Amino acid sequence: MIKNGYYYPVEFYERLVHYDDETAAPKGVAAVGVSMGNRKAGKTVGHGIEMIRRYTERKTPERCMLLTRTDKERKEGYLQKWWEKILRVDDDDHVITSFRETHKFDFKNDVVLCDGDPFCYCEAVSMSKRVKDTGSYDRCTIVCMDEAIQTGESTLQIMGRPAMARIFEIWQTVARGWPDATDSTALVFIANVSERDNWIFNDLKINQFVRADTKFTAQHGICVEIVDNVIASAEIESSAMGEVMQRSEAGRDYYESAQHNKFQDNVSFVIPRGLDFRSLKKQLVLVGACLGIFAVDNGIHVAKITEDPRSDKICNDVRVHSSDVDFQPYGDYENYLRLMYTDGKVTFQTLESKSLFLRYCSLK
Repeated sequence: MIKNGYYYPVEFYERLVHYDDETAAPKGVAAVGVSMGNRKAGKTVGHGIEMIRRYTERKTPERCMLLTRTDKERKEGYLQKWWEKILRVDDDDHVITSFRETHKFDFKNDVVLCDGDPFCYCEAVSMSKRVKDTGSYDRCTIVCMDEAIQTGESTLQIMGRPAMARIFEIWQTVARGWPDATDSTALVFIANVSERDNWIFNDLKINQFVRADTKFTAQHGICVEIVDNVIASAEIESSAMGEVMQRSEAGRDYYESAQHNKFQDNVSFVIPRGLDFRSLKKQLVLVGACLGIFAVDNGIHVAKITEDPRSDKICNDVRVHSSDVDFQPYGDYENYLRLMYTDGKVTFQTLESKSLFLRYCSLK
């Protein structure tokens, strides 16, 4: 919801799992929320307001957690910088203003204390094992990662493990310790629109139900909202730099993504089809993924699969080399794949499989 130029994710949080403050009845259908939108849409401030509301307006205060990617980022004061950006805003409903003026805050790297009471925790995704072993959090119901998606991240590994696996590990630690904790603790990802081929959409299979024109949906335990703050985009559009970006070859795609929520993926040759494993010719093993190369009429079809014993497996990255994965850096088969692609004889099951293939062949 956009009101007077500000974004309020009211419907978004209604769909996330929580308990009604009056009846204690369970509500919401989604355990994961993904909030995306144009730059300067007010996503961070809008989510900050909801976190403040949950802490100040509910009978039993609910706390939140911010995630950083690395422990270095956490130690450099990410938590304080994030909240200070929000607390300086004077919102129309005076939620932030009242919170700022009536409470005293003590910022530490791992927690914000509000009048001496924990309000918001901060943990690094890279430190998920430490969180699992020693973490303790009091009625924390929102685990949030801002700027979660960076351009070109079709997959994301942190300290040798998939980022999502580490985040689930943190969620499970947070979602315990009080009645109904599991059913009232949600993950929230905030990001700018860039590509549908990103590590969150790919891992959670969001591309199976979110289309390029989707604005809001809640399916399979996941709520997705694409925020379009037209007031924010109009401000950029009417500026001198907005005119420059729209005329620029490089700036036009960025402008359409940042201001008009246009995904920048190239979907050429992405043609899903049924997979016949009798035609599986080779497997390309990458960090955290395996691509099957299937023979089809007039070329090959590439799909992300689970490693399968029915064909040879090769890699060009020493990190995934093993006894049953042949190490072939810059080998003949890679050259063959690159030639097939440049000849237009390769199709792909998904955007993710296309991105992984291009990365394997050093074409991206």
